[in-house]
Amino acid sequence: MELMDLQKAGLLLSGAVYVGSVLWLWRGLNGRRSGPALVSDQPSVSAIVAARDEEATLPHCLDALARQDYKGAFEVIVVDDRSRDQTWDIIAAKAETWPVLKGVQATPDGQFRCPKKSALAEGIAASTGEILLFTDADCRPPADWVRSMVAHFAPGIGLVAGYARPDPVSGVLAKVLAVDNIGVGALGAGSFGMGHPLSCTGRNLGYRRQVYDELGGFAQIGHLIGADDGKFLRLVSAMGSWELAFN
Repeated sequence: MELMDLQKAGLLLSGAVYVGSVLWLWRGLNGRRSGPALVSDQPSVSAIVAARDEEATLPHCLDALARQDYKGAFEVIVVDDRSRDQTWDIIAAKAETWPVLKGVQATPDGQFRCPKKSALAEGIAASTGEILLFTDADCRPPADWVRSMVAHFAPGIGLVAGYARPDPVSGVLAKVLAVDNIGVGALGAGSFGMGHPLSCTGRNLGYRRQVYDELGGFAQIGHLIGADDGKFLRLVSAMGSWELAFN
């Protein structure tokens, strides 16, 4: 074949793969459940946040968590991941007036290669909830966040992922990143809908403590930088004994 023919064939193949991928995700998005699964009980929930140098954003996150409308047992664990600013002071001050909050100071030498993963593991160790929910210190979950996530934990559901909506932004780069975030969210939702979850975000994630314990925590991914969300998702999916859902 001539070079031009090879280029045309390559373009056609790339186009076909792209269109097929889009259609696959579109089918997954349309195939998702129209509403959350009905859960008869209200299991205990621990919302866990790892914060490092988040004095500017953490107060807004804590205010959002304090507005949660979940009626079951609920606690918030915030782990100060070796911050150099006033993050710990903010946590300690809030805990004095809000008994739901428990502050944890991460140990200097973490258990894992990734500091955030070590901080999350310490937060989980300090928590008591049956359902573990995760968000970041620069996020502001809506008032129904806990309730809507828990609603998807029907019997047999081990992990629930959700979309993390970005704040309105200005500037070209910020808008490009916002569009990228939407694309990542669509990839997660669509792949969940197809029964082959590919991605999720630690800004809106939850799983059962039983699942975490059965996997031995983060031990299998402890050598990796990051991977406290996507890699853990794949580990749960590979277990075969738990179903996964998208909120």
